[in-house]
Amino acid sequence: MSFKLQFFKFFKFLLANFLRPFITFLFSLYYKNIDKPRPLPPLKSEFLELPAHELAERIRSRKVTSLAVVTAYIDRIKEIQPLVNCVVKTCYDEAIEEAKRVDKLLSEKTNDELETFDNGRYSKENAPLLGVPFSCKESIWVKGMPNSAGLYARKDEIAKEDNDVVKNVRNAGAILTCVTNTSEVINIFLLL
Repeated sequence: MSFKLQFFKFFKFLLANFLRPFITFLFSLYYKNIDKPRPLPPLKSEFLELPAHELAERIRSRKVTSLAVVTAYIDRIKEIQPLVNCVVKTCYDEAIEEAKRVDKLLSEKTNDELETFDNGRYSKENAPLLGVPFSCKESIWVKGMPNSAGLYARKDEIAKEDNDVVKNVRNAGAILTCVTNTSEVINIFLLL
């Protein structure tokens, strides 16, 4: 057996049997409740349990307003943010304004009119997520939002444009509420 292979096996043994438990012990001293997850408050809105396509259908059929759905999501984010610390930056005001625009459009146009209005931009086929809120990882470019990919060295990076995925989701009618954090370098080392 080569020296490199022996060294690698020994290092792996040390890591698994000594270093990892030691680091876990140190963290447990700092974080007293490391093994006790904090329970999240119960959901207050039925919207939070519905899949996106069903929310979109309810909004398009005018059973609920986009504003009510977006507000429910924003309220939930505000409620759990102190517990999970997942939000990097919000765009709540913009999301509420966009939801109001969607509701105004839906109140002024019938579904048949939506199919042809603005070259069919708001048709069910072109905007299947009309009025549905979404969040995005800050590792994905969202114009004007942080884009650090979890790296401290990139903490001041601001995306200059939307990523193609974000453009497509927005073009499908979805409404951005916030950008959420990600682990360092998006845990890319797990893919190697």
